[in-house]
Amino acid sequence: MSLGRLAVVLGVASFLVACGGSTPASTTPRANDAQQKPKASPLYLGAPADYVPAAGLRWLVLAQPKRLLAAPKVRQALSRLVPEQSLNDYMSSSGVDPRALSAAAVAGFDYATLYIARVGDEDALVEERFATRLLTSKGRKHPHPELWRTTGVVGRTPQTLVRLDRHLVAVSVGDPTPARVVEAFARRKLKKSPSALHGAALSTLPKEALDAPLVFLAPGPFSGEWMQGAHGLLAHTLAVAITLRPLEGANAGVGRFTLYLTGDWKALGPDSTARLMDAWDELSASSTGALFGLDRLTAKPVVSGGDDLLKLEIDADLQRLLSGLHAAVAADVDELMRLDQEPTPPEASPGSPGDPLSE
Repeated sequence: MSLGRLAVVLGVASFLVACGGSTPASTTPRANDAQQKPKASPLYLGAPADYVPAAGLRWLVLAQPKRLLAAPKVRQALSRLVPEQSLNDYMSSSGVDPRALSAAAVAGFDYATLYIARVGDEDALVEERFATRLLTSKGRKHPHPELWRTTGVVGRTPQTLVRLDRHLVAVSVGDPTPARVVEAFARRKLKKSPSALHGAALSTLPKEALDAPLVFLAPGPFSGEWMQGAHGLLAHTLAVAITLRPLEGANAGVGRFTLYLTGDWKALGPDSTARLMDAWDELSASSTGALFGLDRLTAKPVVSGGDDLLKLEIDADLQRLLSGLHAAVAADVDELMRLDQEPTPPEASPGSPGDPLSE
């Protein structure tokens, strides 16, 4: 799968599952919890990205679903891929309505996938629904008056949920370490470990790349076959961002996609912008480009470059793009929306960290 296609798939998936994989278990009423709370340092209550570790991160999707779906044309285009009834069923099963989320994140690691959603007062309900799906190895810890950790197995895959009272929930599918890192960030225990957006790679991206309602991020350096991506530009890239901003007015139904590549482009020379344009021409002329409607843009692509940043900006018809995406990954989206699936457990990764974090 190409980087562009992967970004589109992950972008759609981000606000479909950013909170559904996570559902903490509230077996004690809030009033009783409040009575039993000892004095403790206040938790850090930040944005979802603030709890994602930079270490080991492979990719990250940041979404503002409520803002994104405020545009009627965007919602209409998305219904081709995910019908309203599927979202309603998902809300009933998980306790979370993806359409109402103000902020969510999905982070990929070699050993796990981490889902984080800001759910506000719905956090206890989400935990309760999560607990009902756990089949074996159920456990619940309460290491802080306003933090709960629930663990268990769904299907054959271990899952760990962390709930911050009236703020957010996070679920790690696979290795529990990312969820434990969320807990550690919340308890202000990782003062020397940067979160994803403050890591060496993603911190090189401009602020504008992080303000869009949908953002796909990938930190470099890239290796293997990825080094040949974008006509070899990825071999010199520190970080990648792809953003989506729905247009309004006469351009309603059109999405502006912007690709950001950071790196030492001054050292590479003026050839870098030409190589980026060539890479785009190749993608748009391919069968994948035709499937997503990239060969029929509403405006000519714009490429710009500087000493440390390359940008490619395109305007694409969202209905056409999501119809193509439906044809390509409809079965995958259906699987994402089902919470009772029994996935095959991931193979053990030599790079999977242990769980050294204390209670």
